[in-house]
Amino acid sequence: PGRVALVCYWGGTLALGLAALPWLEARAPRIVVRKAFHIIASLLFFPGQAHQPETMRLAYAASFALLVTLELYRAARLGGLSDHLQRLVDPLLDERDGGTLVLTHVYLLVGCAAPSMLSS
Repeated sequence: PGRVALVCYWGGTLALGLAALPWLEARAPRIVVRKAFHIIASLLFFPGQAHQPETMRLAYAASFALLVTLELYRAARLGGLSDHLQRLVDPLLDERDGGTLVLTHVYLLVGCAAPSMLSS
């Protein structure tokens, strides 16, 4: 599949995955909801890695930059968007997420991206 098809697939997968999260949050323990992000990441990254590895390297880098920027903004507590980001993150936090920065989502991305980045 081409890049346009991959981007459309990402959009559909993200939309379905994020739409299912509120349903899952209401019915499952927090750890299960957190693991749902692993499933979403797998669904997003594996097809792209198999068919468009160069595109995936760009996507990994852009995603990393976006996640780190949003996390720094959230941690700075500047109001507006940072308050909204905090409300989104709060239900997913547990004892492993101590400190000011919440980096589990960045770690998940790095874990998915590392094989591609190291093999290029």
